Amino acid sequence: MVKIVPQQVVNATPHEVKVVVSQEREVVVPSSGQALRLPESDRTVGTVVIGGVEVPLVARSWSLPELPEAQEKTVMIVSLPLLMSLNAIPEKLPRNVLFVAPDTGKGAIRNANGQIEGTTQVITTEKLLSKFVGNEEKAKVRVSFFPAVGDEISLYSISVEVHCRETAAKIASLLNFAGLTVVVEDTEQGESFANFSSSRHRPLAEFVQDYDRWWERE
Repeated sequence: MVKIVPQQVVNATPHEVKVVVSQEREVVVPSSGQALRLPESDRTVGTVVIGGVEVPLVARSWSLPELPEAQEKTVMIVSLPLLMSLNAIPEKLPRNVLFVAPDTGKGAIRNANGQIEGTTQVITTEKLLSKFVGNEEKAKVRVSFFPAVGDEISLYSISVEVHCRETAAKIASLLNFAGLTVVVEDTEQGESFANFSSSRHRPLAEFVQDYDRWWERE
């Protein structure tokens, strides 16, 4: 389960979206006035006979609209057809935007005439959620480790880069357990967020032997 707390919510549909979570909790998100639509292109390809009537047959294609970039973590409400189209190209989408659509199926709230007045939930896809949450977790992280021995450490200082703080912290913990001093830095933020001093103080010669054996395997 994830809990997403965006810095802004943008309704990119042409109408307001009403979400009713319970009798006491509901929210109405007005249209931003800049609706994202799927541009359509039609080409007449022939006719089809329906009930004895010859009806024009049109081949319709859709293209993607220009998607806005977002500096802040954003939830953007779009139409369901657009959401399904975006699901096919997650790698081309803005990394800080989670696209969602009002649930007009099981979650729809309808009036006596069957018209939709609101929804109980918004929907996204596994691909879109994974991209958004993945970018949220990723960071360029450098893990540097060396034996705890005087000035000679610079000779055997090693750095590796990973893309997740949680992974970096696990690597650092294991390296420290092995007797190494470890520094973990976020290279994008330019800050160190974890430091592990060696408690075992392995001799340099022992570390060098292990390092050389590791290097030969690689």
